[in-house]
This record gives sequence, C-alpha cells and structure tokens, in this order.
Amino acid sequence: MIDVNYIADVLYGGVDFSLPGNGGKECAAFLSSKQRIVETAVYELFTCFVLWKMLGKVSIPEKLPVYREGTGVGKRLLLVVHCLIFGIEIGFKFATKQVIFLLNPCHVLTAIQVSCVTILPKKKKKKKKRETTFRTS
Repeated sequence: MIDVNYIADVLYGGVDFSLPGNGGKECAAFLSSKQRIVETAVYELFTCFVLWKMLGKVSIPEKLPVYREGTGVGKRLLLVVHCLIFGIEIGFKFATKQVIFLLNPCHVLTAIQVSCVTILPKKKKKKKKRETTFRTS
C-alpha cells in the first residue's frame, strides 16, 4: 500500500515554510481571488493578442544552412554536460526533500529541451523544424 505521508514528505518535507515566499498560509493568501482572476485574464488576453499579431510573421525558412557532416562531438559533449547538471539538480531536490520545486518552469523547460534534442525525428520535415528551433545541426 502507498503511504501518502511518505510521498508528501518526499515532495515538500524539506521546504522551510517560515521563509517568506516559500509557501505556507501567508503565501497562499497573499493575493485575493479577484486579483488572481483579473491578472490571469489580462495576461491571457495579452498572450492571445501577441500570438494573433505574430502568427502570420513567423515561418520556417525554406533553405536552412548547409548541414555539416561530422561526428557531432561538441553537440554530444554539450548534451552530456547539460544532462549531468540537470541530473545533479534533480538529485539535490530529492536529497533535500524539495521535489515540488522540480515543477518550476526552468526545470520543466530544461526537460523539454533535452528531450527535443535527444529524440530522433521520424521524418525529415520534423528534423527541419527541430533543427530550426534549437539550431542543433
């Protein structure tokens, strides 16, 4: 049987709630519900407006720079170092019982970037988009 108290302890047992901005009742009640709703609506409308204005201007170039044939040692080395550092960060979060902080946008974005760079595309078109986005050629 899964012990919920153990899981909760691993997820946020090491978080010091006495520090300002680190959680707790005061942090949860910092903004009123009305202010949260208004701010969310304003930011969402702004994001939709920017996407609507920029959608027609964004495109993938027809001709990408020439693909360099080679071993890709530099790219692999960079990927290994990136994954090693990310693994150390994850290990630190588990060791200090602050796993909940792995949901921060910086950690989520790092995981997405690593997966996008390492997953092999099935079609050439997908490879073109991926290499345009991350410039990994």
